[in-house]
Amino acid sequence: MNQPKVSIIVPVYNSEKYLAMCLDSIIRQDYPALEVILVDDGSQDNSGLICDRWSKKYTLITVIHQNNQGVAAARISGYRQSSGDFVMFIDSDDYIKPGMVTQMVSCMINQQVDMVCCQYEEYQEGKNFQTKVRPPVGRYNRQKLNELLSNNFLYDNRTYEAGMNLYLVTKLIKRSKYVEKALLNSLGLWYGEDMVAVLTLCYSVPAIYVLQDSFYVYRRYNEQVTKQYRSDLVQAHSSTMHRIIDIDKNHFLHKQIPLRSFNTLGRVTRKMVKSGLTYNQFKIEIQNEEKSFLMNLAMKVNSHDFSWKDRFKFQLFYKKFYFFYYVILKIKG
Repeated sequence: MNQPKVSIIVPVYNSEKYLAMCLDSIIRQDYPALEVILVDDGSQDNSGLICDRWSKKYTLITVIHQNNQGVAAARISGYRQSSGDFVMFIDSDDYIKPGMVTQMVSCMINQQVDMVCCQYEEYQEGKNFQTKVRPPVGRYNRQKLNELLSNNFLYDNRTYEAGMNLYLVTKLIKRSKYVEKALLNSLGLWYGEDMVAVLTLCYSVPAIYVLQDSFYVYRRYNEQVTKQYRSDLVQAHSSTMHRIIDIDKNHFLHKQIPLRSFNTLGRVTRKMVKSGLTYNQFKIEIQNEEKSFLMNLAMKVNSHDFSWKDRFKFQLFYKKFYFFYYVILKIKG
């Protein structure tokens, strides 16, 4: 019996430092019916040359070179070039563990589902950190998916995180019209592409299965890199929330969206302070964003859903006591 073909699509952009490790982890997979599509998205370093070198060495690798268009566009290019029955996406600075493809294909077939989700570990400075299993292991038919969506899919106020693992890279997906729809929904975003794509899929497919195994290793960068603040960050989050609301036709997420928005606003403001903004700079940034879509969503939250600490911070923000809010963030570091 012929095994289903799996297409692994890797968007590549300026990742020469880690690309070989990523590709080596793919080539070492023991699954025989495999194709790899590398999409060099206008890299300015040697990533494109590395892609070409690996494609000459391994016939299962195909390379696409294109002008820089972003992750979602690169994924679409790779998907349209691919021919697999199943598809998965891997980021070029991450890597996967041995047996990932075989185990996920086996689960897809045995459980008769349209998407399989594995767990992931975070990797930093030579150490791996296990993350929480999300959602609980098992099979989710359409009814259970709807329950997950309406319960804590996007945000759980008890854990301060999504109830669903929202990384597209931890998914094996059956080829269907829903895959391209998910990618197109995330087009043009530079924040939250995975979140939008995974939401689209979970809104559309008949059934998924969640595995216990952590097959994917996500590279976590040091704080010096991640704490950098961009002035268009709030607008990027606003664009993502617009897409999420457009997808959520059944209003499963209507209670979670304000909570997620306020949590996101908290992370953005912490990033402002950690990046070294003075209070005056911080105040100007906040005032510039007071009419933003994200801010409006965050202010609709029911503060009774918060702990007393979060309720206090919400009141400071809501009443525009920005100085005291800034001081609290500064003290917390």
